[in-house]
Amino acid sequence: MGGARRAAPGPLAGHASAILFTGDEARPEWAGAHFFFGMERDIETMVAPVIEAAGLELVEVTFRREAGGKVLRLTVDRQDGVDLDTIAQTSERVSRRLDVEGFDPGPYRLELSSPGVERRLRRPADFVRRVGQRVEVRIGDDVVVVGTVTSADEDEVTIGTEDGERTFGYDAIASARTVVDWDEELKRSKR
Repeated sequence: MGGARRAAPGPLAGHASAILFTGDEARPEWAGAHFFFGMERDIETMVAPVIEAAGLELVEVTFRREAGGKVLRLTVDRQDGVDLDTIAQTSERVSRRLDVEGFDPGPYRLELSSPGVERRLRRPADFVRRVGQRVEVRIGDDVVVVGTVTSADEDEVTIGTEDGERTFGYDAIASARTVVDWDEELKRSKR
């Protein structure tokens, strides 16, 4: 018979995890050796209602093999940030939902956390929410643009740089993330 063992919130602020160990009961067809590459969409479908019911946005789902085993990592956020109690409660609810749905890839660790201060930007809505914030955008392998998001819509984003504004379609962006000017933040905290 399978069972679950849950861990207390982790040592990092804003981080909680649940470790799930399952037994040897029959696994669904999707639980084969290579199932977790691309399973994120199915997992998202299972857990999104739980995340949304907690008043959170599901930012990212990853499921991969790491040192020590498989890790299902869910990144959540909300406008005013996410506190540790909300992370812990939502982690428990997500764990129960996965159990009910029969999600059984073998032993894995469930981690639910917020994206942090410097976060990846993946969707047009991420850029729209970050208008006025500083970002780093990689275009292909060679070009890195750092500046402030001046405008964004469903098709493109405009970044204000020292050399003027540059506009990019999302399909041209290899990766993007918010960046914090830590020197400026340190100056502000000393005022």
